[in-house]
Amino acid sequence: MNARALHHKLNILKLLYDTGLRVTASQLIISNANQYLIPLEEAKLISRVEVPRENSSPYKVGFVNRDTRKKAKDYLEKYNMLNRETPFYILNFEVTQKTEQKEV
Repeated sequence: MNARALHHKLNILKLLYDTGLRVTASQLIISNANQYLIPLEEAKLISRVEVPRENSSPYKVGFVNRDTRKKAKDYLEKYNMLNRETPFYILNFEVTQKTEQKEV
């Protein structure tokens, strides 16, 4: 795995671990974020669930839950990321706010 891919995966994992947020790939400012979310899911570092939509295809949200939390913590510790600041800068707040408004 190249350094950029590892950097993105660690930032996504750290954000989800620290905040408990459920995010879609489109809510991240990382280009083609699914290429990082899918391996995190396959490694059982995060969970992803499909959310159905009316008149459209479903989408997936990724998050750290009770089952993945220990493994995510160990992974973050391995790369000395546990005590670093939460990388909120990778969130696209405009998309996040629009998604929250639609759910209300």
